[in-house]
Amino acid sequence: MELPKKISDEQLRPYLKYGENDARARLQAFIRQQHATWPDLAAAHRRLDTRLTRTLPLTDSSVELQCNPGRTRSTTAKVAAKDVAQRPCFLCPANLYPEQLGLLFASDWLILNNPFPIFNGHMVISTIRHTAQLLEPALPAMISFVHEQHGTFSAFYNGARCGASAPDHLHFQACPAGMLPIERQLSALLDEPLRKETPWYVTTLDNRGIGLCRAASAPELLGRLRVMCARLNRTADPGDEADLNLIIFGRRGRLAGVCLPRRTHRPACFFATGDAQYVISPGAVDVAGLAILPRQMDFERMTKEKMLSIYAEVCLGADVMADCTT
Repeated sequence: MELPKKISDEQLRPYLKYGENDARARLQAFIRQQHATWPDLAAAHRRLDTRLTRTLPLTDSSVELQCNPGRTRSTTAKVAAKDVAQRPCFLCPANLYPEQLGLLFASDWLILNNPFPIFNGHMVISTIRHTAQLLEPALPAMISFVHEQHGTFSAFYNGARCGASAPDHLHFQACPAGMLPIERQLSALLDEPLRKETPWYVTTLDNRGIGLCRAASAPELLGRLRVMCARLNRTADPGDEADLNLIIFGRRGRLAGVCLPRRTHRPACFFATGDAQYVISPGAVDVAGLAILPRQMDFERMTKEKMLSIYAEVCLGADVMADCTT
């Protein structure tokens, strides 16, 4: 059955560079096509050029702050089950924007341009079929996507209760490699010799428990991450998954996964009123060291102490992974 929102070869062909038609070339051509034919997407990316950014030193590392008013809708999304049930799913093909098309991936996923970007090249990869947000079915696709793009893109996953603004529809997101601070901070570890007995590096960094898994191949990474996630899931309710964010990236032919277990989705300051309120709703990007703040007042007054307290409130420490990496 032909998907009405799947970009056709005829639509993509004018944006392909001569002689190039592999997965990387097709993705870049798709991005160019959508920017050329979807005015609101092009405008959203132009606004990225004027966003405010600054680096905030923490105790163990630093966090990059981004003032991005275009993310207000995602940051403040109502994600309670009753609210989600009352709105159309914006990832189902029938509900996409008129100009929005998808690039078919692995037969049952669509690669979409994020209409509210954090970075240039911010993609959403969602299933064609409406199905629940769970890591187990997403994980093989995430690894395959990064592998297919030869590490030029990184993939990240928000659990249904820790950052997903569409907790009812299976998806993950992607960005050009190196855009996430934690990826840059940990990438040097990928250059160390791979030792089968120590594929994991587990630590707590600025109140965030981090588990880095290194692997020489996609099947190896998939197997190790599945073991980690299965063990973490023992702490969740029966039939449910543990709350976590996950990042997949590649470097020099090697692959890595970064697990960030979560305590809760939003900090107390998100729900506060008056001067006590900070509009921040941490997902994978935020706990990976790029904090998105839609309001300029929060961007300007964010301090080391406040950021560390937010991380401590929403993230678990490395101790929860102690028995999961052996």
